[in-house]
Amino acid sequence: MVVFPSHIYQSIGELYGDADCVIIGRVYLQEFDKTDEGGYSYAQVWVEQTIKGDSLSESMITVREHGTESEVGTASVGRVPLLREGECVLLFLQNKVELPAPWKKGYVTVGDYQGKFFIKKKRIVGMLPAFWEK
Repeated sequence: MVVFPSHIYQSIGELYGDADCVIIGRVYLQEFDKTDEGGYSYAQVWVEQTIKGDSLSESMITVREHGTESEVGTASVGRVPLLREGECVLLFLQNKVELPAPWKKGYVTVGDYQGKFFIKKKRIVGMLPAFWEK
């Protein structure tokens, strides 16, 4: 399965504008739905900080992204790494979506892989651009 984003974002500001919420969190668990024909990965993310949108801080959310698991490893859109257990991430999220059981509701990243960034927490907290704090 090949998936191409419908829009190529040119800036962080553009991603921010299209996001319903922006969070900093840590991936707690990542798994695949074995019965899902669409090729999706589901990550449980503990939200440490909400930058935009309704406060999700100190809660667990599910993030769905395109990706498959095989004998040779995992694959994602454009070979961008999938969200993986233990990673600290900055996520631009949108469209609270219906997910198959057991997840039920969750989020997708803006522009597929474009709305996720792997970060070192020490480098970003307290150094957010002013437009994020509105």
